[in-house]
Amino acid sequence: MNSKIKKSSSFKDYFTSRAGITTAELLIGALISLLLIAATLHFYSNQHNQWLAQGEISNMQQNLRVSATELTSQLREAGANLPVGMSAIIARNTNPDTITLRYADFGCAVEVGDHTQNSQAVPIHVKRQSDLSCFVVGQRAYIFRPSDGTGQWFSITNVADNQGNGWKEISHGTTNLNTDPLPGDRVLILTEYKYYLDFSDNSHPKLMRSSNGLAGAEVAEDVEDLQFVYTLSNGTSTSTPTASDSIKVVNLYLRAKTAKKDVEYVQNSGFRKRALSADIFLRNL
Repeated sequence: MNSKIKKSSSFKDYFTSRAGITTAELLIGALISLLLIAATLHFYSNQHNQWLAQGEISNMQQNLRVSATELTSQLREAGANLPVGMSAIIARNTNPDTITLRYADFGCAVEVGDHTQNSQAVPIHVKRQSDLSCFVVGQRAYIFRPSDGTGQWFSITNVADNQGNGWKEISHGTTNLNTDPLPGDRVLILTEYKYYLDFSDNSHPKLMRSSNGLAGAEVAEDVEDLQFVYTLSNGTSTSTPTASDSIKVVNLYLRAKTAKKDVEYVQNSGFRKRALSADIFLRNL
């Protein structure tokens, strides 16, 4: 009996004799927890920033690739099917540079006839044998004067076959021409792209493309530099080729930047930048 009481008393004493958690132990535990939480947050913050930075870098590289692909493909088309005397490339060394590229649809060019003598020639008279099948109402066309290399865009408002007077007609009712068309001028369906940088939003400059004399449209954003150097057939290089120069290779330089700052990147005020350079060999000049 006594033995059982003693055993029971010892069992009870084992639990009742344990001391509680001290304040120091609570503080140490809280400190360890805070350190673990801080380490976890720091790790998460670093990973999150790296993820954001990689996303920005990917977007920047995509803008470079889109810009380079666009310019390269159009440069390789430049000069195709143009009439004699028309410049395939118009260069402006404006830092960043501007370039205008031209090429034409095969067979979509007609010659102004002798009957075009009246002021502003509404409509333009072209030779009787002209094929007007690729001239469509609402389309943009270009009238070019080979004698001086000048020209002008207009919208086609009508195409007609004037059998009684022996000519065909292309009307430009919504456009006043700068000069009267003359016999020997050419009317053609032309592709003309002008590329330039738009800094209207300095934080996010854009590569723009103006098509056939109309307002520009965005090609890629956050492109901050565009440069061209032209290698001529005689082996020399220039940034300002003339209409008479024979261009064989165009060196393209592009530089883009991230849209947002990287808080952990100390250079360039926090903006990461990438550049791309390529030599484009022209096939139509």
